[in-house]
Amino acid sequence: MEMKDWISTARTTGKLTQTQLGESLGVTKGNVSAWENGRHEPSWSQILRISELTGAALPLPEHLRQANPAWPFTVDYVLFTAMPEEQRSRLNEYVSKAVHSWYNKIS
Repeated sequence: MEMKDWISTARTTGKLTQTQLGESLGVTKGNVSAWENGRHEPSWSQILRISELTGAALPLPEHLRQANPAWPFTVDYVLFTAMPEEQRSRLNEYVSKAVHSWYNKIS
């Protein structure tokens, strides 16, 4: 499933309007619309938050959704949310880079 389709499906499954989802993420309805139309993509932290808000499974390829011992790390959500914003931002940047690097190695 393409990211744009996942966002739209997650939002409608969660019974949220584009405005409501945008407000929950701190972005505009226009940002959500751009994601759903494939013009832009949300950040990894926004994807995680969409999943959390809507209950949608993360939009990972099937082989990555299976238990995978090659996965490079885990991040405890409770500890993550307790971090100061600056640390969360740095961790989010690190995770994004690591996931992209890891995904490129296995695909």
